[in-house]
Amino acid sequence: MINFRFHIISIVAIFLALGIGIIMGSTVIDRAIVDGLRTRIDIAESNSINRKEQNDQLQDDIKKINEQDTILAAHSVREYLNNQSVYVIVVGDVSDSDTTEVVELSALAGAQVSSVIKFSDDFILADKKKLLESYITSSSNPAQKPTVDDSQKVMLSYFENALNVLRDKNTDESNNEIDYDSYLSFLVNKSAYSENNVFQNPMANQNVSFMVLVDQQKLSDTKYANFVTDLQNNFPLTIGIVGSENLKLKPTRVDAAKKLISSLSDINLVDTADSPSGRISLIIAHKDNIAGKKGLYGVTSVVNERAPAL
Repeated sequence: MINFRFHIISIVAIFLALGIGIIMGSTVIDRAIVDGLRTRIDIAESNSINRKEQNDQLQDDIKKINEQDTILAAHSVREYLNNQSVYVIVVGDVSDSDTTEVVELSALAGAQVSSVIKFSDDFILADKKKLLESYITSSSNPAQKPTVDDSQKVMLSYFENALNVLRDKNTDESNNEIDYDSYLSFLVNKSAYSENNVFQNPMANQNVSFMVLVDQQKLSDTKYANFVTDLQNNFPLTIGIVGSENLKLKPTRVDAAKKLISSLSDINLVDTADSPSGRISLIIAHKDNIAGKKGLYGVTSVVNERAPAL
């Protein structure tokens, strides 16, 4: 007859064996898992380092290519804008570097770059009818009755005419629709715009034209798109979109271009003014615009051509 102690010993032995098996098995398996994970992490870190080095090299290559394009650009557009007083208008958050590149390239093309004008967001979004009525009320000349119909276009037209007329201090202003000096003073008092980097005083014997650099992201607001297109008045005006290829940002470059085109069919537009080749296109397109030819240029699906002909 088997003693009860043997039953107890058997049961203890069974559970002890199970415990030892579990501990040994889990230790071996855990070690294998950990070793596998460590190997994968090492591979991932190595790939990440290699990819970063490759990206850094590509970024450096792109920078050098852009610098090369910028240098060559000056030769490709030399004398394209002779006898032109050019104002560069900035709408939205366009970087100083993009603005400076356009200014310098315009000067190398022979233009007399008068200044960079940046309109404030508050003015762009403001009720222009109220502003124009406010100007009429404050005017010292009771005979001045500018129309308030299509107020924004009227105000921007007066602004451009003021820059054109006041470039020559000897101009007879008696036939002007309004007193341009007081109008510009009114706009300054309303913080409508700031005029930075006055490079040269426009000369009386030069034609005035405008290049507009607009922040792609601001065009998500229709008010900005309408403001930009309402800048098109009596003077040659070429629009350049400055933005990003990031498709997660809204609007995309193509949507921004579409928005401008839908607001103004007769438009001279370059959708890549933030690249060296795009800035060359901007200068050439502006020259063509002065000669009466307009077009849509760039990389989006809405353009007519990639670039204007040299």
